[in-house]
Amino acid sequence: MVAYRRLLVATFSIRKAGLKQLFLRLFFVPLYFLFLWIFYHDIKNHQHTFITRSGLILNTLAAVNFLGIVNTILIFPAYRTRYYQESQEGLYGGILFLITYNLVSIPFSFCSVVGASAILYPLIGSIEEPINFLYFALILWACYIFTEQQTMAILMIVKDYLGGAVLSIYISCVCLTLSSGILRSIKGLQDWLYYLTYATQTRYAAALLNRQIFLVKDLYDPLPFDGEHNCTNMNLIETSNFNGLSNAYCRYSNGQSFLTERYARDSTDVVFNGILDFELNIGITFAFALGMIVFNMFLYLIPIPAFIKAKFREE
Repeated sequence: MVAYRRLLVATFSIRKAGLKQLFLRLFFVPLYFLFLWIFYHDIKNHQHTFITRSGLILNTLAAVNFLGIVNTILIFPAYRTRYYQESQEGLYGGILFLITYNLVSIPFSFCSVVGASAILYPLIGSIEEPINFLYFALILWACYIFTEQQTMAILMIVKDYLGGAVLSIYISCVCLTLSSGILRSIKGLQDWLYYLTYATQTRYAAALLNRQIFLVKDLYDPLPFDGEHNCTNMNLIETSNFNGLSNAYCRYSNGQSFLTERYARDSTDVVFNGILDFELNIGITFAFALGMIVFNMFLYLIPIPAFIKAKFREE
């Protein structure tokens, strides 16, 4: 309890270090999401905005991943160094340190990500549907926790926080590129790359967000490409049902057809009962976050080589 109170006091301190921590823990993510809102607030229900919506998903996932890394890099190293110094004196062990840090960090991250989600969610759904908003916020929170814990694991053995940040960002970039289905469609992945995506949290988080964004009621019916090219009248020549991929404008009849093209690897695939299954994706996304927390506890439980402890005590 002493360590927990000390961590809370450091966070709520009116000194420069305390104000910095409070800003990073509570306001950094919402401010960045407000910046994203400026670019995406004028999305209309047109086919050409499908790519824009995909970009919104990518930028949202990238934001919670990278901001989780940045916050950890800026906050965690000072407590890590103190832990190595005080554990040498026998004051507490690694498990107690990690539990104490998480008891402070996780509630703050929840409030921060929920507040940030409230800024962006009206662009993709109705705030009058609180359960869908909650799912949206929880998925982003799980991604934030995962990258935070991933960075903490790296910083356990890497003294240079910039080097730790680069490594953690690189891992997240690979996962986003490979598994999100946005920069490269799941349909177009080679088999060995496709099976690798099963081992990434991004696959499940992105699939759930894609389903949540592209299967809203406003995207159920055939949509015009833009204000000039109408694809909604089945009597017109410019209709995706008649021209298929040969029509430059009316490629997707609705949000479901867009997702099918991105995710269906075979014409017989039922993607909404497979890779886009709602319950499966939200469960596995949180399993990754919880698994990373448990993995970190295991790392802090095993004996640390003396040369690693020594380099942190020399700071």
